[in-house]
Amino acid sequence: MGFGPLSGGWLLVPGDELPVTVAFIAGTTIADLQKNAQWAQRIYDNDFQGPAAPDQPEFWTEAFPDHVRIYWRDNSEASVDPITQLADFEGYQIQRSTDLNRWFTIAQYDLINEIPDPEFERENFNLGMPYDTIPAPPSGTGWRWEVDATSGDTLGRLYWYDDYNVLRRQTYYYIVRAFDQGVIGAGVLITPIGRSYIEVTVGYTSDNPPPVSSVDEVFVVPNPYLGGHEKEFDGALNDEGNKIYPRKLWFMNLPVLATTIDIYSLAGDHIIQLEHSAGSELEVWDMRNKYQQEIVSGVYYFVVESAGDIKIDKFVVVK
Repeated sequence: MGFGPLSGGWLLVPGDELPVTVAFIAGTTIADLQKNAQWAQRIYDNDFQGPAAPDQPEFWTEAFPDHVRIYWRDNSEASVDPITQLADFEGYQIQRSTDLNRWFTIAQYDLINEIPDPEFERENFNLGMPYDTIPAPPSGTGWRWEVDATSGDTLGRLYWYDDYNVLRRQTYYYIVRAFDQGVIGAGVLITPIGRSYIEVTVGYTSDNPPPVSSVDEVFVVPNPYLGGHEKEFDGALNDEGNKIYPRKLWFMNLPVLATTIDIYSLAGDHIIQLEHSAGSELEVWDMRNKYQQEIVSGVYYFVVESAGDIKIDKFVVVK
């Protein structure tokens, strides 16, 4: 690669540096080449900043005994793309994770409109925003105008969404992301996750304290176990870091004291003993015996013992 001669008084001596910016442009047609060359020029003129997603929504959470409420403001809706200079906000995604690796969308909203560029119209679902009634917003969604308590000024819309698909004493991570209407050459842009997520542990509140420690209310979820269930999507890793099949069974409403759970087959064979630590009301079992073998279909008994109290019950496994 070479260039020159330099003119206009440029003089390079040994040790001097000359910054050079190079753009690699490709395209299947002359029109694509021209379009991509224009994008390269725009990004160069804009101090190497390309098209950007809308601003990160301001959001926070509130934990209840049986659900998590996610609040967010409408600040993203006034975002202007630094390249196109268009206010191209389109919608929101509320996402949740249990391991910070895999994120699942639990709610999504977008404007009821027509996307200017037909290339992205197929991604325009027109689900509506929380304030739309057609289609009706999901149960647990709400919004109101947020007003400054001191000045009385309107601060914009405040939205919220209630996530009831949670387990008590389970830690979740939430984020609210905003996406745009799509930019030719860049696609639909959505705010990155980064470290903007919020960690939430579902549990009791001061108005709803934990029950007195007892084994009487212990139960198994799901029962019967029918080869799998939706709570297993998180997966599991073995000691070598390799993914294993994510079988999961929960023992719920355990006493907050130290507890043992012994599991037996219908024939009376001891399957495994689980040591439950104090301070939590659930214990997750990977459905493997004490020899790390997966259990087979059948009826099983479990014996819960805590502070001298004992409960015996059963659960069913169907694979």
